[in-house]
Amino acid sequence: MKYGLIVYFNTDNIGDDILSYAAEQFLPRVDYIIDRENLDIFVPDAQEQVAVIMNGWYLHHKSHWPPSEYLYPLLLGIHFSNNQFEGIVDEHLDGLGREFLEKFQPVGCRDSSTLVKMEQRQVEAYFSGCLTMTIKQFPNVEHTGRYILVDVPKAVSDKVIFEKGSENVEIITHYTTEEYISSDWAERKSRIEELLKKYQGAELVITTRLHCLLPCMALQTKAILLTEQNADTLERMGDYIKMANHCTIDDFINGNYNWQDISSNPDMYIMYRNDLAKRCNEFVSKCEDPEKWPIVEKQLPQIDESQLKWKERIEWQRNLDTGKSISISTDVWNENQNALAWQKDQIFNKDMRIRELEQDIQEIEAGKKWLTGQLETKEKRIKELEKAASELQNSKEWIENQLKCKDERIAELEKSTLELQTGKEWIESQLNDGNKQIQEMEDWVKELEKANDWHVQHEKEMELYIQKLKEEK
Repeated sequence: MKYGLIVYFNTDNIGDDILSYAAEQFLPRVDYIIDRENLDIFVPDAQEQVAVIMNGWYLHHKSHWPPSEYLYPLLLGIHFSNNQFEGIVDEHLDGLGREFLEKFQPVGCRDSSTLVKMEQRQVEAYFSGCLTMTIKQFPNVEHTGRYILVDVPKAVSDKVIFEKGSENVEIITHYTTEEYISSDWAERKSRIEELLKKYQGAELVITTRLHCLLPCMALQTKAILLTEQNADTLERMGDYIKMANHCTIDDFINGNYNWQDISSNPDMYIMYRNDLAKRCNEFVSKCEDPEKWPIVEKQLPQIDESQLKWKERIEWQRNLDTGKSISISTDVWNENQNALAWQKDQIFNKDMRIRELEQDIQEIEAGKKWLTGQLETKEKRIKELEKAASELQNSKEWIENQLKCKDERIAELEKSTLELQTGKEWIESQLNDGNKQIQEMEDWVKELEKANDWHVQHEKEMELYIQKLKEEK
């Protein structure tokens, strides 16, 4: 059986080529280089079946699914996007697309989102992980001790350079150039190997790219995945966050993640790595044994002139610029539809809103007039406030002066209180003496009255005695 390597010719992301590189390492040879975006029109040179490992993103031109009947695929590490391309979300996975998946099931899914799509269609499937976790270490790679930053925000690179020094930091991008995508696979493969060796020799790799993180883990290089909290990130990377050192971009920048103490990568990925390698090796072993081939060549469609002409008629699509295709997530599409409905409603109600705005303008004008009147009286009000402030200042000074004299006044009051107390006691003493003298006078008066009574009585007795004496004479 012949072998084909699936490559995304017009990729803008080196990660797509790393996926192809990971698949090629299991193939005994490569007989065909096949464009990922034109799988449906692939025709081999002869009437024969071509074995391919189908891993990665399938695909931007969703109308090109299902793949050609000449392909015999191992489906693992596959991602079917929720994004809308050319008006298709995932309708291509129904009908003929579903029949293809059923024919070559089970489907190894790169993420839970893809697994759900398969389960919804009753296609046998499982979470396989990504084939880039199987990349083998290179021999004799020198440890550089460098900190490699791959497609991270400037604030992140500034932080790392500040703490580690620019001479110890290297900034890399996975975005491709026109020169890169115009090169053949041999040249691309060579560049991929150079890049992976650079990752292998690094002290630490910090990245936002899944297909930088996972190869680094496979190469046993410490790596940190920086994420954003959005639907697209969670769809593609959510299953790998728990397998990796990770934090949000904001937490990294704000110092909420201790990135300098990373000692190793989590090892959960290893069980997926081993299973992926086992399945790929079993697939190739099966392909090497003609007795195990599922389809004999005579069952394949004939390669005739009409088919080749059909291929030529639609091959123009391989030259489409993917960047100009409609590419939008379902969530964003729904948001845009809601926004469109809202805008139509706003246009419908524009007259009412104009009246409301006119009323608002009138209220604003009235407010402006009131403010103008306030400005005109501001000088008078300022003088009044200055006068009040002066009075308050005088009162403050008086109170402060009263506070300063309080101790002296308190001493005077205490002295006066003492004098009053002494006067009170003297008066009380005089009152007591007066009462005593009054009592003595009253007693003396009583004695005088007694003496007077005695004299009166004595005088009466004397008069009687004298009268008696006269009578006796």
